[in-house]
Amino acid sequence: MVWQFYAYRRHKARLAKPNSAHLALAEYTRQNPEKIFTITQNVDGLSSRAGHLETNLVAMHGDLWSLKCEKYNCDFVEKNLKDPIVPALAVSDKEFPDDEAVPTIPNGELPHCPKCNGLLRPAVVFFNEQLPGLIIPSVLITCRISYGHRAGVVI
Repeated sequence: MVWQFYAYRRHKARLAKPNSAHLALAEYTRQNPEKIFTITQNVDGLSSRAGHLETNLVAMHGDLWSLKCEKYNCDFVEKNLKDPIVPALAVSDKEFPDDEAVPTIPNGELPHCPKCNGLLRPAVVFFNEQLPGLIIPSVLITCRISYGHRAGVVI
């Protein structure tokens, strides 16, 4: 059911357009790259699609458009813009069904890691998961080193 939920979110995010706030922040960052560093909790990719500088953007909770292997000892990660990722994850434009109505998809029909054959998953922080280990210290260090006391951070 997790894959169906995220396939639905990817599908809806793909249909969404960056709003005026995304566009304004992206433009301001392009004009002032030495002053603005954006940290977002959004996983939809709309900031990137608005043209935000990737070097000045950190998605704390990950990205729906990246997949990673679920195996701890495998480091496979890829950008994947396909919708659906695999045929079994095709989404209708109806609302996401209640838990009882979500069909089970056999593991063999879900996306697998080309490196180790483990299951792939969206590269996002799931509920009750911790943020990736060094993301907060690395963001703070980047802000301090690159921007010093002038850093502008939007969360």
